[in-house]
Amino acid sequence: MPPEFGDLPENIKRKIIICLTVRLEKLTNALVSEALQRERSTMVDFDWRIKMIMGSSHVASLKQPIVQLDLFVKDKGAKEIVNVEMDRDQLDSFIKTLEADV
Repeated sequence: MPPEFGDLPENIKRKIIICLTVRLEKLTNALVSEALQRERSTMVDFDWRIKMIMGSSHVASLKQPIVQLDLFVKDKGAKEIVNVEMDRDQLDSFIKTLEADV
């Protein structure tokens, strides 16, 4: 028990320990996550959109779907948005890469 809890009755100390024990895994994960966020960039959220490219200056009728992905990244307290555009093949490759890392 931390010294701040020294004056508490024993039954209260036991209840605190029980609460901490029950939530030990969640508390540990939160501390590890917080420590890792201090050391490296971490994605905290994302947003995505699907758009249809109807044509370009080279091809009059293209009709190609693309995904626009916004990754909200936190790096040592600073937040930034990383924008990524992918066609279907690139998206499939990206998803396979993410699944392989799990």
